[in-house]
Amino acid sequence: MNNFNQTTAAQGPQLHDIVLPVEPSFWPLAIGWWLVIAISLIAIIFTATSIIKHLKYWKIKRLAQRKLSDCTSCDDINQLLKQVAIYYCTRQDIGPMRNAQWTEFLMCNLTENQQETLNNIHQALYRPNHDEYHRDYLYIANMWLTQLNKNSLREMNNVVI
Repeated sequence: MNNFNQTTAAQGPQLHDIVLPVEPSFWPLAIGWWLVIAISLIAIIFTATSIIKHLKYWKIKRLAQRKLSDCTSCDDINQLLKQVAIYYCTRQDIGPMRNAQWTEFLMCNLTENQQETLNNIHQALYRPNHDEYHRDYLYIANMWLTQLNKNSLREMNNVVI
């Protein structure tokens, strides 16, 4: 028995070499990361489609704001505003509007001071030589288009009904 203990003590224990484990890799990803990626993609797609939808919906408004500077008379401005109103509301409701109805419809989206100015302009539209109101009507039309939003459209549709 002594021999056995002496030989193992002289040779040392029979150990294997130390092997380090493989470095952890970032791939394949854990399930949590897949969930984060999926949720992020869904959020990006939803946001992009919402922005595109919003831009398409208000395209006519932006186009009208650019075309407003090309209007040379109050009649042109009136026609442009009516085209915008027909696009956002229904043709059956806006098309037959004349004089007081049309003025009341436009007033829904303006402040008190602007409503007075618009009323004066619309009364002058049916007289000859109403070109002096062109600049004021241009300003009012620009304000009307600028303040046009979904809430004001709902209010305008309530006036129509």
